[in-house]
Amino acid sequence: MPSADDGVPPINIPDRQLALWDGRLMTYRGRTGGRRQFHTFVDEEDVPVTMTDRHFLDEQMAGRIRLVTAEEVERRQKGLGPSGLELASPDDLKEVERRLRYVRAWERAGRPPRTPDGVGGIIADVAATPPVDAEPPSARTLARWVADWLLGGERPEGLLPGVGGYRGDRLCDEARNLLRDTVEKEYLLDTRPTATEVWRKVRQAFEDRNAPLPSQDHLAAPVFGTVLAEIRKVDQFTLDFCREGPRTASHRFRPKTSGPVAERHNDVWEMDHTAVDAVVLDPETRLPIGRATLTSILDRATRAAMGMRMGFEPPSASSALECVEVGVLPKDALLAGIPDLKQPWPCMGLPRVLVTDQGKEFKSKSFLDACLGLGIDVQYTPVLKAWYKGRIERFFRTLTTSVFQRVPGTTFSDFFKLNGEVVPEKVAVTTLTELRAYALHFLVGIYMRRPHRALGGRSPLDLWNESVARHGVRPLPPLEHIRAQTAHVAWRKPQHYGIEYEGLLYNGAEVANYRVRQGRAPSVKIRVDRRDLTRIQFIDPADGEPREVPIVPSMRALVAGVSLQKHKLARALQRNNFNRLAGDEGLKRAYRILDAAMDAKRTGDGLRNRTRAARYWESLTRPPEPEDPPAFDPVRSTRSIIDEVMDGEAPAVADAAHEHGDEEEGETGGEEGGDVTPPTPPGGAAEYARAPEQPRPARKPKGRREGKAPRLTKEDQEDLDELVKGLGLRMSSSKGDE
Repeated sequence: MPSADDGVPPINIPDRQLALWDGRLMTYRGRTGGRRQFHTFVDEEDVPVTMTDRHFLDEQMAGRIRLVTAEEVERRQKGLGPSGLELASPDDLKEVERRLRYVRAWERAGRPPRTPDGVGGIIADVAATPPVDAEPPSARTLARWVADWLLGGERPEGLLPGVGGYRGDRLCDEARNLLRDTVEKEYLLDTRPTATEVWRKVRQAFEDRNAPLPSQDHLAAPVFGTVLAEIRKVDQFTLDFCREGPRTASHRFRPKTSGPVAERHNDVWEMDHTAVDAVVLDPETRLPIGRATLTSILDRATRAAMGMRMGFEPPSASSALECVEVGVLPKDALLAGIPDLKQPWPCMGLPRVLVTDQGKEFKSKSFLDACLGLGIDVQYTPVLKAWYKGRIERFFRTLTTSVFQRVPGTTFSDFFKLNGEVVPEKVAVTTLTELRAYALHFLVGIYMRRPHRALGGRSPLDLWNESVARHGVRPLPPLEHIRAQTAHVAWRKPQHYGIEYEGLLYNGAEVANYRVRQGRAPSVKIRVDRRDLTRIQFIDPADGEPREVPIVPSMRALVAGVSLQKHKLARALQRNNFNRLAGDEGLKRAYRILDAAMDAKRTGDGLRNRTRAARYWESLTRPPEPEDPPAFDPVRSTRSIIDEVMDGEAPAVADAAHEHGDEEEGETGGEEGGDVTPPTPPGGAAEYARAPEQPRPARKPKGRREGKAPRLTKEDQEDLDELVKGLGLRMSSSKGDE
């Protein structure tokens, strides 16, 4: 007997055992050498290889030697996959062990006849032996198991569920090839024919083949089940590639990446927009307005919600910058105005990377300049690869199913989920302020504190606090700097008459000093308060500091209380009807026409019209204009609507139509949650000045060359088209057409 080799006991290998050694097929021939201490294998060319017990054990543990069966070798030579046991599920393996108990008991009993009298006692004994089988097989079932076991070479694979029975091909080679060719030709098409249609084609193919031959040479057409089984043999990638297209197949089967890696809080933020699945009401008229737009930011490492912005403005650079501002700053002022919300929301800070999609608002100059000024690296997801920022997409689903789809008036994400008898616009009872409060209650009180499966059972708040305790938070720049960076940005060239922006002139000592110092002054970057056009800032290239420039005195009264969006719409209307709306008085009249038209839309028919009117009034609401010209306030320039609402300051209302001596009383009101109801503008063409609450930034138009007219959004252009039809005005493509 061989002795132990370096502490390794003798390893007994059956004679003629097959083994794979680094891919070579070897056959065991026994022990050789003194005291029979060497194992001897020979390869397919009868070249011997010897090794000690220690060597064999080391090679086996390293995976270079693997003992195999003759069936595995045969499957390998035929290019087949692994055997059924290697791919079987745990439940199938448990069933194989159960069946094998009965088959081995039948074999130990001398292989009696497989009749009820011959195997009845065997079944009863095995079922009563622990582990007890509460549902033993019948004699007929055991006979079928034995037949499958014998047919499978007395190997356990034959007892797998669904494997037993005849394993040969019932079709001859010619019939199988004809069936396979017909399935590939008729089923793998982008028209996506059904299996029944392919079966008809297969029958036709067999009839065409049999037509010129005598009856004794005919091939029987396969039944529908055989055709279906042949279709199921085609791999899923080939099916998707041929029937649905290469992009669909690649989308389903290519490896998914997760985007930038986040190791701690504020490493990577994900940002996106979505339409709220609920119809909201106007707080005054109680008429349905439509669906709001939600912009959210999520921290990738901790899954913590960093910011949220909800309003009627469609996805734009201004709404994105508002949400960034909410995410960066502390949330105390925001939560103070939400009733019964006492839990803290400690998330704040500047991110290292901000991941967005390919939306044009995220590629706008204002957004990129703001992120550059705040030290944020913007990275875009590849086209059609939503999983690059999959966490924010999954967060939207959670928020939608937990909040928006649980309020009356929900539209659901799927049209077919709607009850056919319920119209969302008729059952809606929630205002935008209430819906925002519901969302914040869920976000702060439930989502942030609920255990998350992807976080190992910890909540986003726990993981955030743990990461902050370990790494801390980067110090924030001054509040004025943050809000100045998120202001509206444009480039203009200072002239002797000042800086021109949207037909308005801004001039002062700062512009003159800059021109004197620079000579032929190049273009400079300007910051515009979207809600206050009475002053702008330009960035002095000499030191990078902002310089404030007021509007010329003759234009101050013209733009008092006018937002940037309203001014652009009025200029477009004036430009195309210059003979009727010429000069400053014509621009004032254009302001009044727009207000009257949007007020009519607000109370009129049509959900689309009311949505546009709500968006218009939302962008115009602002605090009252002081009598003395205030200093440029970058805080007010980009102040969030949510911040204004949650501060609980009800704006005063200016007298309307004071130039004509008419007095209109504005109404200020607040909804539950601290929101402020914007006043309804007076009817008719009376001139008035609006002074409602702080607005939300207007949509930024596409960049253009200096001196060219601004391009309107699609919604604004449709509003103007409808407006001029009712007023008998003209809209032409040429500027100043008379």
